[in-house]
Amino acid sequence: MVRRGEALEGVTAFLATAVAGLVLVVPLSFGRSCNCTPYQVNRLVLNAPREAAIGVLVAAVTAVVAVSLARPRTAWSIALAATLLLVGTRTLEEHSASPDVLTTTAYLDAIGSGILLGATGVAVLGRRVPATGFVLGGIGTFLVITLSQASGLFGNPHRATSEPRVWSMLEAQPVWLLGAVACLIGASLLVTRQRLTPETIYPELPLTPVVAAVVLVMTQLALVSWRHRQGDDGSALTVTALCTLLAATVAAWLLPRRDGIAIYLAVALSATGSAIGTGPRPGWSVLLLLGLLLLGHMAGTRSHNPALGAGTLPVIAVLAVVVPAAAAPTLATAALAIVAGYCSAAFQPRTAGSILAIAVLWCPSTVAPVRTESFDWTMIPPHHLGDWGTITVTSGAGWAAFAIAIGCAIGVVIRAIPRPEQPQPDKVRPTPPRYGRTATG
Repeated sequence: MVRRGEALEGVTAFLATAVAGLVLVVPLSFGRSCNCTPYQVNRLVLNAPREAAIGVLVAAVTAVVAVSLARPRTAWSIALAATLLLVGTRTLEEHSASPDVLTTTAYLDAIGSGILLGATGVAVLGRRVPATGFVLGGIGTFLVITLSQASGLFGNPHRATSEPRVWSMLEAQPVWLLGAVACLIGASLLVTRQRLTPETIYPELPLTPVVAAVVLVMTQLALVSWRHRQGDDGSALTVTALCTLLAATVAAWLLPRRDGIAIYLAVALSATGSAIGTGPRPGWSVLLLLGLLLLGHMAGTRSHNPALGAGTLPVIAVLAVVVPAAAAPTLATAALAIVAGYCSAAFQPRTAGSILAIAVLWCPSTVAPVRTESFDWTMIPPHHLGDWGTITVTSGAGWAAFAIAIGCAIGVVIRAIPRPEQPQPDKVRPTPPRYGRTATG
């Protein structure tokens, strides 16, 4: 029987995690940026990957610090402070169109959303219902953002605004939504019992999740910046895929076994979502996606076989590349929602490392296509995209995503193999001193 307090915390964790992801990926509204010069807008666009990287790193640090405090009410208090910071920055953005102010508030939004994510994950550690809300909020936001018509400033705002029935992510979250989340967090703070969270499993090196986050996130950020300069030729995509797998492997083996598996799954999900690409989808399909996600989560909770989910992701990537463009978005999108829900069972927050896996989903994928359709002033030309056509990915990027998904699946299988327990040496009791004559005496 689910208690009312746990149900409230589950809803709060779902909305708080979703808002943190949306704020991190959609740092400002397109309407605000229209008042800037082309150079200033390009600067805002190119800063977005850096802001996402900062948010993920802040989430990892917050999770480590909050876990060490070992109090869920303290974690909710930190989450409440972060939400109030987001309310303040969003209010400032609505009353200012200065590019300097927008740049500053975007970085503050990244810090606030990272703190909100990390603190919310720690607040629900070890409790099934609140933790499920946290996971579904994170995975659901990842799906909506990845498959939306236009994410932030990385799509064509002219087309998105001219098609009101197509969902898009062009507007930042309103202040009233952030205020509602703050009220829910305050209510959860009041009803949460003051209990100890599960003991952290990083007694010797508590900063291990932070080190893993630095390795993975900074590698992804460097690859994204490098690909923007190199383009989508085969050699660049090959190097990108290999470096992504190497960074994911280092991060996965720095963390405990369950957290390492979650890191592999997060990287594979991000690459597979990029292989599908974005395209016109009706707004009501968001509810359908969340429904498929929930069904997949129920199946994953029953079987709990992350290797099966990891092995299915390369198939979805191939489906997105091989199947004709008219059918690929529908089939691959539905399949990705179900498999993402199935894999979400491995994202249950137990430690700071598992919280990091959710945050990694919101980093820009290293093989994501350059989705900046022509604004007539972008610095990055749309080599493979038409101004008014369906947004699709190039076949090279799709095959690079397939390679990353294959490598992550192999990593999951290897990481899931339990280590043989080392036999503990028997404790030898010290021989008491002998008095009197010795054996040789």
